Amino acid sequence: MQTQEVVVGNRSSVDVRMISDVQALGEVIVTAVGIERQKREIGYAVQQIKGEQVIQRSEPNVINALQGKLSGVEIISSSGAPGASTQIFIRGLSSITGNNQALFVVDGVPIDNSTIFTSNPTVGGAAYSNRALDLNPNDIESINVLKGPAAAILYGSRAGNGAVIVTTKKGKVEAGKKFEIAVASSFNLQEVYGLPRFQNEYGQGQNYRYNAGVTDSWGPRFGTPGITTVPAVTGSLIENLQYQAYPDNVKSFFRTGKIFDNGVSLSGGGENATYLFSANSTNQDGVFPNTSLDRLTLRAAGTATLGHGLSLESSILYANTQQRGIPQGNSGSSPWFTLPFTPRSFDLQNYPYKSAPGVQVPSLFSSINRDNPLWTANENFYTSNVNRTITIGQLNYQPSFLKGLTFTYRLGLDQYSDNRLEAVAFGSINANGNTAANRRGSQIYDNIVYQQFNQDLFAVYSRNLSTDLNLRVTVGNQLNQIKTNQVTNNAQDLITPEFYNLSNHTSTNITSINTDTKRRLVGLYGQLTFGFRNWLFLELAGRNDWSSTLPSDRNSYFYPAVSLGWVFTDALTMDSNILSYGKLRGNYALVGQDAAVYITNTVFGTATYGNNVAGLTFPFAGATAAVTRGNRLGNINLEPEFKRSYEFGAELGFFNGRLNLDLNYFHNTTTNQIFNITVPASTGFTTFTQNGGRIENKGVEASLNGTVMSSGDFRWTAFANFTTIRSTVLELVPGLTEFSLLTGGVQGGAGTGTGGAGFGGLGPVLRRRQPFGVLQGTRFLRDDQGRLVINGATGLPVVDQNIEVIGDPNANWWGSLGNTFSWKGLSLEVLLQYVHGGDFYSRQTQIARLRGVLQEQVDRERPYMFEGVLAGSDGTPTDQPNNVAITAADYWIAMTNAAELAVFDASVFRLREISLAWDLPKTVTDRTPFSSARVSVTGRNLFFYAPNLPHADPESNQLGGNTRGFEFNSPPSVRNYGVNLRFTF
Repeated sequence: MQTQEVVVGNRSSVDVRMISDVQALGEVIVTAVGIERQKREIGYAVQQIKGEQVIQRSEPNVINALQGKLSGVEIISSSGAPGASTQIFIRGLSSITGNNQALFVVDGVPIDNSTIFTSNPTVGGAAYSNRALDLNPNDIESINVLKGPAAAILYGSRAGNGAVIVTTKKGKVEAGKKFEIAVASSFNLQEVYGLPRFQNEYGQGQNYRYNAGVTDSWGPRFGTPGITTVPAVTGSLIENLQYQAYPDNVKSFFRTGKIFDNGVSLSGGGENATYLFSANSTNQDGVFPNTSLDRLTLRAAGTATLGHGLSLESSILYANTQQRGIPQGNSGSSPWFTLPFTPRSFDLQNYPYKSAPGVQVPSLFSSINRDNPLWTANENFYTSNVNRTITIGQLNYQPSFLKGLTFTYRLGLDQYSDNRLEAVAFGSINANGNTAANRRGSQIYDNIVYQQFNQDLFAVYSRNLSTDLNLRVTVGNQLNQIKTNQVTNNAQDLITPEFYNLSNHTSTNITSINTDTKRRLVGLYGQLTFGFRNWLFLELAGRNDWSSTLPSDRNSYFYPAVSLGWVFTDALTMDSNILSYGKLRGNYALVGQDAAVYITNTVFGTATYGNNVAGLTFPFAGATAAVTRGNRLGNINLEPEFKRSYEFGAELGFFNGRLNLDLNYFHNTTTNQIFNITVPASTGFTTFTQNGGRIENKGVEASLNGTVMSSGDFRWTAFANFTTIRSTVLELVPGLTEFSLLTGGVQGGAGTGTGGAGFGGLGPVLRRRQPFGVLQGTRFLRDDQGRLVINGATGLPVVDQNIEVIGDPNANWWGSLGNTFSWKGLSLEVLLQYVHGGDFYSRQTQIARLRGVLQEQVDRERPYMFEGVLAGSDGTPTDQPNNVAITAADYWIAMTNAAELAVFDASVFRLREISLAWDLPKTVTDRTPFSSARVSVTGRNLFFYAPNLPHADPESNQLGGNTRGFEFNSPPSVRNYGVNLRFTF
């Protein structure tokens, strides 16, 4: 605030209006390796989120609570299942097979935020969590997002995609209080939303006739004379079924979810020490049957001044996270593969699915080798039990012999175990995504142990070289080591139903895999900052890494960064009530990224010999072991990936800080990509690991915040974020035409570009001079004018035999608008989001159209005709318009013959978040034990409108990894709303 002198005179009271002083404003930002800096000194883009913006937001996963609050950041949740993973991308995707997510850092120590799958989530696997879920949002003080390589370069290779810096609470001292107890409690409800819009005029069957053995709804119209009951499938416990509409037969599968969150913290301290103890419990029952999430966190943290220039900071977090769910994806054991297409005349909830342990009642689903959704929901499951500790200790030393010098030694240990079970019940038709001929089920036990050790030793020296020039030097060393151990036992063919134990399987059908990895990264880093008159700042930084995952003679790589910031309003002594603060900044950085573990080596695996008739599998007879060389050829000349980045930005403050704008342009180029390519089998291998490729990312991001209105007790503040990014594949390996992001390689041979992406040519791929991750698949044949070519004999469009690009999942731009209205103790917060453009493939919509269950298909009594031209006798298009009429069923089914008509514009508007809170006035709390109290109601994802995507939520991203815009029978989305209480005493 500005210093003011007011003459008191004879007045007994003086009213002083506080005026913000932008020149004196010194916002503190936590930067790389946990160093605090004044924001005006920084020459790169950083955005800060206060802890108050993420707590009690009806959201257990702290990353989801960041949605819409950051520019240049894309946050995608895989589904509405409890604990389902969430990805966070900063400034687009730039690595073909490497990790594109931001580095997650807690109190200066990198922690794991990966998602590890036991089995493929696309074909019957599970919606496992990303490990940031283990953090308690109530423990967070602030989150700083470092958006580019220049901002995060001191963290090394793994921060090339930016970093999310979480600073936690460590206790505080308040005047007149020895300690403070804070209690937070919330109760939230969840509902499923975004289900397809179903028709209720026609029931099960085909060609207007009932058929007990199909899941289509192309049968007779309800109310057709003589059709009141119909026979069930052979073997059913019910002989006849009522033939009528059951409008809620899909919706009734779901339930109202519940989230209970309760926490307490004790904090306090004195002149030389602070402390904090917290405990938090989150219990969630999902909207899907038999799904849940239970998390318990215990945390202790504190600081101490030890004397003689020494100070200590430490914390320890223990988290137990338990997750239970049901299979998902494009699999006969997944409810999402059958439930949305349940015939409109099938009373799912009242049809018995089980007659005895391990015995599934025959149904229309089993007639097409699918499990009844209720069988899957009640009999098949996965569980995950994570025990995690994050221990951090930091010792600071400020010697008395040299003012301005600080030494810091920081240790961090992040370790967890994850014990999992994926169970397919005895009696299931499908096991692990495949039809099980004997229906004896399966069980997969997966035990994952993870340990990351991080050590930083660095020194910061700051001094004034003159009255105009300031110097700041940082030098340090980092050691980071990650060890993993994974033991997976896949046991097929259970002996006894409903008993899950490795002893309960036939002796010949068990596969065990034990994987151990160790990787080490050692880095030396330095940073040199010059500040001239506190308005010009030059920063030089560099780091050299030694990575154990690269060849020993190529494992050292250096990368530099330079940034410049100029506060021109100070430099030019501008005195304006309109432009009160102005800063220009720019930076350049080069950052490396090492390889995955052991891909430089050619490895050996368990040997198997023979064919589908006879063969040998080792160990043979339990006594003889043998191994064989793997199919991938390692590369002892492999080099690290490199990302070259430059950025220009401006920070502008208007009307004495009432309105603030942060604007950035960035351009990144990633080269030397590391990936596997297909090689001829005559070489003795099928794939080879090598460097190559070039990806370009460029875009604009803007953040605007300020006070819109302030009058008396009323205040209206707002923020807005805008982002546009273009990600382009400039080069692949010479001779390579495409690269599949699903299979990690090229189908059909090296460089041929044939075969597509893994689902009959369907999927996200990389193609030269195309946006990152374009969707490819089948299309309909068209003439030179873009008209459909129609087969005159059938009246159906001809499918083009070539696999082509059918969509670009990258949005043109996206933005958000947040408003806070406060009046006395009341505050209303509303967060809106909009995404413009981007294509989205919806498998669910494609199959629903095939099955005839959608409202858009209710008009069936008239003839249909595709617009286009007829094909000639030789198959080439003519100029004759199509005149062949077809039935409604033939029309809609033909639309599903090519994937292109299941690709939609994913533009969407969302009411992302809303909160109404009341802070009890002091006149009330003074008569209670509480020093403060707040009551709020909140809601998240309450509404979305996607005008061009009729039957799915464009935010779903079940595949994860480096893919987007690809829905393959994903679970639906959910919305949350509830009540929250917070009070202190």
